[in-house]
Amino acid sequence: MRPKDAVGRDRLIQATIDLFHKRSPGKLTLGDIAKFARVDPKLLRYYFGDKNALFTAAVTQMLGEMQATVEAQLHNEGPIAERIRKRVRSLLQTLYANPHLHPLIVEQIMHGDREAGRQALKFMAARGYAVTRKLIEDGLERGELREVDPRFLHVAVVGLCEYFVTAKPLVQELFGGRPVSMEMTEAYADFVADLLFRGLRAPESQLIPTR
Repeated sequence: MRPKDAVGRDRLIQATIDLFHKRSPGKLTLGDIAKFARVDPKLLRYYFGDKNALFTAAVTQMLGEMQATVEAQLHNEGPIAERIRKRVRSLLQTLYANPHLHPLIVEQIMHGDREAGRQALKFMAARGYAVTRKLIEDGLERGELREVDPRFLHVAVVGLCEYFVTAKPLVQELFGGRPVSMEMTEAYADFVADLLFRGLRAPESQLIPTR
C-alpha cells in the first residue's frame, strides 16, 4: 500500500541525483535519501524496493540527460577536429559536474542484474557509438581521417575522459596539489582532442586543428 505522501517517484529520483552531488553514493542509505527528500523511508521502498533499484533509476535518468547532448552531436557537420574537441569537452564537462556518475554506471548499469540497467546500457552504447561512428565515416569521406574501428575509439574516448575525473588525487599530485578545476579540465579536453585528431588524421591531410 502506498504511504500517505504527495511526493511522486520522479521527485524521489531527482532528490537522489541531487544528493549524489553532495555525498558519495557508496555511503548513502535509504534513510539518508529519505531525510534529504523529507519523506518517510517507506515511500522509497514502496516505489523502488531497495537502494539498488533507486540508484539504477537515478543513473538511468542521468544517462538520458547526457545522451540528449550526445544526440545533438549526431547532426554536427563542422570540421572534424572541432567535432572531436566538442565530443571530448562535452563528456569531460558532464563527468566533472557529476564525478560519481561513471562509478555508478559501472556498478548499477554495467554490472547490475536488473533489466532496467541492461536496457540503459544498450541505449548508452548505441547512442554513444553512433556519434563516434558517424565522426569516423564523415572523416573518411572528407579524406581527413584514416580508417579505424570506431568501437575501439569510443572505448578510448570514454577511458581517457573518465580516468581524469576518477583519478583526481593523482592529477592533483602531478600538478603540485593544485585543485582540479573546470579550467584544467578544459585544458585537458583540448589536449586529448588534439592527441586523438593527430592519431586519427589521414597521412596526406594537412588540416590543422582549430582552437
